[in-house]
Amino acid sequence: MRQISLAFFNKQRVSQHILRVILFAFGFLFVNTILLAQPGLSTDNKKAIKLYDEATNFLRRAQFPEAIEPLEKAIDKDVNFLEAYLRLADIYSKLSKPEISRSYYIKATAISPNSQKVRNAYYIIGASYLREGTYEEAEKYLQSYLEYPNLEFEEKIEASRLLSKVTFAREAMNNPVDFNPEPMSENVNQFQLQYFPAITVDGNTLIFTRRVGIMPYHDEDIYVTEKEADGEWGRPFSISPMINTDNNEGACTISADGRTIIYTICNASGGVGSCDLYISTKTGDRWSEPENLGQPVNSPSWESQPSLSPDGRTLYYVSNRGGGYGKRDIWKTVKDENDRWTMPVNMGDSINTPWDEISPFIHFNQQDLYFASDGHPGMGGYDLFLSHKNDTTWSRPKNLGYPLNNHDDQVSLFISAEGTTGYYANEVVASGRIVSSKIYSFPIPVSARVEHPSNFLTGTVRDAQTKEPLEAELQLYNLVTDQRVSKVTSDAVSGKYFVVLTEGQEYGIFINKKGYLFKNLSFDYKEKDNLEPEVLDILLDPIATGAQTELKNIFFETAKFTLQSKSKSELRSVAEFLKNNPGLKIEIAGHTDNTGSQDFNATLSVNRAKAVYDFLVQNGVDTNRMVYKGYGASEPVASNDTEEGKAQNRRIAFKILQIR
Repeated sequence: MRQISLAFFNKQRVSQHILRVILFAFGFLFVNTILLAQPGLSTDNKKAIKLYDEATNFLRRAQFPEAIEPLEKAIDKDVNFLEAYLRLADIYSKLSKPEISRSYYIKATAISPNSQKVRNAYYIIGASYLREGTYEEAEKYLQSYLEYPNLEFEEKIEASRLLSKVTFAREAMNNPVDFNPEPMSENVNQFQLQYFPAITVDGNTLIFTRRVGIMPYHDEDIYVTEKEADGEWGRPFSISPMINTDNNEGACTISADGRTIIYTICNASGGVGSCDLYISTKTGDRWSEPENLGQPVNSPSWESQPSLSPDGRTLYYVSNRGGGYGKRDIWKTVKDENDRWTMPVNMGDSINTPWDEISPFIHFNQQDLYFASDGHPGMGGYDLFLSHKNDTTWSRPKNLGYPLNNHDDQVSLFISAEGTTGYYANEVVASGRIVSSKIYSFPIPVSARVEHPSNFLTGTVRDAQTKEPLEAELQLYNLVTDQRVSKVTSDAVSGKYFVVLTEGQEYGIFINKKGYLFKNLSFDYKEKDNLEPEVLDILLDPIATGAQTELKNIFFETAKFTLQSKSKSELRSVAEFLKNNPGLKIEIAGHTDNTGSQDFNATLSVNRAKAVYDFLVQNGVDTNRMVYKGYGASEPVASNDTEEGKAQNRRIAFKILQIR
C-alpha cells in the first residue's frame, strides 16, 4: 500500500521519474544500453575494451556500482568510447542518479550525434528535461530524436506527445492562474508525512493519511482532526482501532456525513488483488469492522484511490484491470436498490487515455470530476484536470492551469463543498526520496471552480412523541429531471443526518421510516446562489389513525388541477409507502387559499385531490384504500393576507383514516 500510494500521489518522485523517462507509456521501448554482447564497439583501444569487458562481468552479476570504475578507466583510455558512456548513463539511471545519468547520455550524443546507438538517448534526455521543466532543452533533444528516419510509428507518436506538452507548457506559463497555497496549522501538520486530505461537507472534519517515517516499512494510518469552537483544528487522532491495524491503511474517501469510509489496503491476507478497497461505516461513535468490497469492485488486479459521492452510493476509483483504455483508468460503480455494488463501468475515452488517469475526486455536487492524468495535454508529468457532467456524458477535461500545475506531478486534490477552497499535500524531496510532506490549502482559481457549488441540510430525525432519535431514510430528488440524486440514512444513535444540496436545482426530500408516517420537504435552489447551510430537525409521527402529513412537492398551474411533471417523484414515493403499508386506508385532501369564489375553490380542491388519487391508482394503489376530498379554503393553516400564507394554504394533505 505505502509504496504504491506514494508513487502515484506525490508531486515528485525522482527515482520513479527515471523509470518513466526510459519506459515509454505504451511499454514498447525499454532503452537498455547495458548489452552483455554488443558487437562493433566504437574503439580499437585494447586496454579500453578489456576494461569494458571487466565492467560487463560485474553487470552480469548485477553489481552496478562495481562496474563504474572500469568504465571510467576505459573512457580515460579513449575519451570517445561511445558505448562506455552509454553504459555509465544506464548504470546511474538504475542507481537513481538522474543528473549524472543524463550527463553521460549528453556526452554520448556529442561524440556521435547521428549514430543509431545514441538514437534513444535523445529521447531519454528530452523526456528528462521535460520532467524538470527545462522546456527549451527538452524540445531540442526530442526534435533530434524525431529526425531519425527509422523510428517506429509508436515511437514517433510518443515523442510527438511529449513535444506537445512543451508547447502546452509554454502557453500555460504565459497565462498563469492565481495560486497562493498556505500550509495548514501545525496541529494538522505535526507528522513527518501527511497526505490524501479529505473534508466532510460541513468543513468541520479533516481526514488524512499519516505516515510515521519516510521509509517503506514505516506505518501508514488514517487520522482525523476536528474543528474546535474557536475555528482552529484540534489535535489529530487515529480514526479507529477497527480501521488502523498493523497493515498500511490509506488513500481513503469519506461520505459527506463522515459516516462511510472506503480506503486501500495492499497485500492483505484474503485480499482479491494486490491492492483492494475496504469499507467501514460509523454508527454513533463506533466504526464497524472493515469489509473487503469484494468482486466485482475489486479484481485480481490493482484497485486504489477511491472517491465517494456525498451519499456514499457511487464510487469512483482507479484500477489497472483489463478492458480499459490505458494502464490505469478511472472506473465507477454504484449501489443498487439492494445496497450491492454493481459491475464497475469504465469512465470512457473522454476521461481515460492510453496513459494513466489517477486520483479521481468527485465534487459534492456530483457534476464535477477532478483527476490527475499524464495522458491529456499538460506540463510534463501528472497534471490536474476538471471534467463536467452533462446529463450522461462528461466534458473534455480542462487542465487547471499553471502554476497550479507545473512540470512535477500534481495529484490528490480535494475541493470544499462551496467550491472555493482546495486541499493537497506538498512534499519536500531530497536525494530522490520524500523527506517530509504537509497539507496545504489554497483559494481555487475562478477558472478551476465548480460550475454549481454545494452546501447542506442537516439536523436530526426523531420520534414526534418520544423525541427519541430515529434511523430514517432520506431520499433526495431533482424534481425537474425526476431523478433521485441521493439516498442517505440518519444515524441510528444520534438521529443526525446530512443531505447535500447544490445550486441551480429544485429538490424534494422524502423521509421514511418503517412504522412511521412519511414526511417530505421542498427546496428551490434554481435561482438561489451563495447557499448557506440549513439546520432542520424532522419529527416523524408513528403510524396511527388520524396521523397526517402534507405533500410538499405537488405542483399545479395557477387555478388548474393538472399535475405538473415535477410532482412525479414525490407521488411515486407516496405510492411506494402505501404498497409497503398495505393495511392503511387514507384520505387525500385538497386545500386552496381564499382567492376566487367559495364554489370555485371547493371544485378546484376536489379536482386536485382527485388528480393525486388518479396518479396513485395508475401506480398500483388499490382504489379501496383511498378516498379524496376537497375542502376549498375552509381550513387554512396560515393567514391569507400574505402571499406566503396563501402558498401554505394551497396544499395536498395525506391523512390515515384506518389501520387494518
